[in-house]
Amino acid sequence: MRRGNLATSPIGTIVGAQTGLNRPQGIGIDSDGKIYVSNDGSDGNGIDSVTVYAPGSSGDAGPIATISGSLTGLVKPAGLTVGP
Repeated sequence: MRRGNLATSPIGTIVGAQTGLNRPQGIGIDSDGKIYVSNDGSDGNGIDSVTVYAPGSSGDAGPIATISGSLTGLVKPAGLTVGP
């Protein structure tokens, strides 16, 4: 992505078997640097969830927490907003 004369690129990529990612749809970072990713599990191979990663995670990083289940109200999460 280019914005004016400033080229940008990712500082890390979370990818691999340990990540728990399933059709990621949105991303947010909280004030502590934790990374939140919303996952759309409607492909039949997973469940709708939000996976949480430690600050600076990259590579085949496993989540430090997973938010999922019928009481969460997650239904095909498409975006994510993380508050202060």
